[in-house]
Amino acid sequence: VTGPTMVLHKGKYYLFYIGLTRSGYEGGTKSLCLAVADSFRDFLVGRASRLGAVMRPGGDGWHQGAIWHPDFLQKDGIWYCLINCTGVDGRERTGYATASRLEGPWTLSDKPLLDFIDEDTRGNQIAIDPSAVQYGPYVVMSYGTVLRKDYTAIDEWCYTTMDEFPMGWRYGGVALYNDQSYDSQYAHKPFLMKFQGRI
Repeated sequence: VTGPTMVLHKGKYYLFYIGLTRSGYEGGTKSLCLAVADSFRDFLVGRASRLGAVMRPGGDGWHQGAIWHPDFLQKDGIWYCLINCTGVDGRERTGYATASRLEGPWTLSDKPLLDFIDEDTRGNQIAIDPSAVQYGPYVVMSYGTVLRKDYTAIDEWCYTTMDEFPMGWRYGGVALYNDQSYDSQYAHKPFLMKFQGRI
């Protein structure tokens, strides 16, 4: 049980997490699981209802191998789960799934949103760990990308989209370089939130 994300909606607490089927670091199949409670205290005292896996890897494309790092937003009555998955080729890409209810059923997109595998694109290895927030007409998303073929550095990048959401992402620049002593290898796995008018 790892990688939790909590959503508060209409008085209920939805705790999404990655469920692993084997022991060890990231062992076995990685699926998106869900537990629900009427209060945060219910989680603290073990009274949450565990609903099991709500999204599993499958198919033969970008989400064939594993599911990682979800983040959620609601737009025009539809829930969007921005998520990165391991594809059939072992690379991680960022895509999305949709549902009318947080409990699902969730439908994964046919193609990823961010697929930076080509040499001439920004971040030519992987696009991972998305987090997004709506800010006025924009949806702002941050995610991690590997800039070196040996996977020795991950920076945090930023993209925005407007009317085309969930499509139409535009490059917004680097949010965090891994250039300090405390993040000299990796700067990724973000979560964005909006509070008092600021992101």
